[in-house]
Amino acid sequence: AVAYCDNSGSWTAGLTLFLEAISASQWTGAGAEEDAATLGSSASKSLARDDNSTDTDADGVAKTDWQVTSQMTPGFKNPAFPAPAPAGAGFIYGKITEVAPGISGGDFIEIYISSSSNVAGAKLYEGKTLIKTLPNMTVSTATFIVLNASVAGTDETTGDINGNGFVDLYSDESTPGLTGTDNNITLKNADGTIVDFMSFAEDSSSYTGEQSTYDTAISTGQWRHPSDVTEAVGSENYYIKGSVAWSGSTKNSISRKLDASSSTGQPQDTNTLNDWFEGAARKGQGAFGSAAKSTTKIMEVFQSPFSPEFGAGKYTNCVIAYNVGENSQVTVRVFDTTGRLIKILLDHVDVPAGSNTVNWDGKDEDSSVVSVGLYIVNVEIQNKKTGKIKMESARVVVARKI
Repeated sequence: AVAYCDNSGSWTAGLTLFLEAISASQWTGAGAEEDAATLGSSASKSLARDDNSTDTDADGVAKTDWQVTSQMTPGFKNPAFPAPAPAGAGFIYGKITEVAPGISGGDFIEIYISSSSNVAGAKLYEGKTLIKTLPNMTVSTATFIVLNASVAGTDETTGDINGNGFVDLYSDESTPGLTGTDNNITLKNADGTIVDFMSFAEDSSSYTGEQSTYDTAISTGQWRHPSDVTEAVGSENYYIKGSVAWSGSTKNSISRKLDASSSTGQPQDTNTLNDWFEGAARKGQGAFGSAAKSTTKIMEVFQSPFSPEFGAGKYTNCVIAYNVGENSQVTVRVFDTTGRLIKILLDHVDVPAGSNTVNWDGKDEDSSVVSVGLYIVNVEIQNKKTGKIKMESARVVVARKI
């Protein structure tokens, strides 16, 4: 048996069956509302046992077998529920938000930190290969970590020292670099528990990534195979069709979508390939960590005026939101008032239908901070099937300190 309530202060369910379950040792308590599992707010989607098997009916804590989740997973292992981090380091609260395996000498993996933590000992794997053990450092909420996977260097263990908007780390491998074809990326806590996972594959007849790590992610609920894919488990197509489609040399990055329902700008996380899309590489440019920006217009600018001097003011990036239909390519450029091109933010990039965002950090093509003043952002949206183009422009103000 399971009993649940919305914690409204009144019990509206039948008491007889509740008491019958208690008398049969299938639940515990006196039959009051506080003895039931709390369903929570209207945003809650499901009550799930925390590991598909915990059953403490006779221990006086039956309701603690169950927790609320915003993700329904019928037919799959229930999602792992977050537990308070034990004392000490090595527990990372974050998500992989971008993987760029197709940049010669510039491969990288981006992680967004959703809650401040000391990440010492947390690990990043490509397939079975350990590519980085994170150093002893405390990372603040809403910070990006970028692992530069193709080069050696000195980790920024005390924050964004070079002022580029993210914390730079470097590969531990003797021969750095990500696989340029199929593979999967796993983020783990120091104790080996999986925090996040994603798999990508080129559209070919064979999956050259690591199958065992894919299988582990499936079994632990960190990845879910599409329900409409009928290929036999373990076949090549099983892994290919369960991974994010990557165009290889055509595109150089796979990025996570923003959760449109999140009021705090969190990454979308359904543990499926639908959380991801292809595009141009943009280190530290995901619009996470603040109120989600969306629009029903062709384009809308948020956080203007803004100050591009890192850390100098409330807003250090300008957020450009744009809304597109299916089969769209987007180009976003910044000009000064004389019409001189300052920065190309997106260049004919395929984006998912709906509202999307791109950030401008107030720098030009040479990564130099622009002068204080007025700038024009231009968005061009092209339908790939019809060739039809829609354009929209808006003004952006760069200030010294906001």
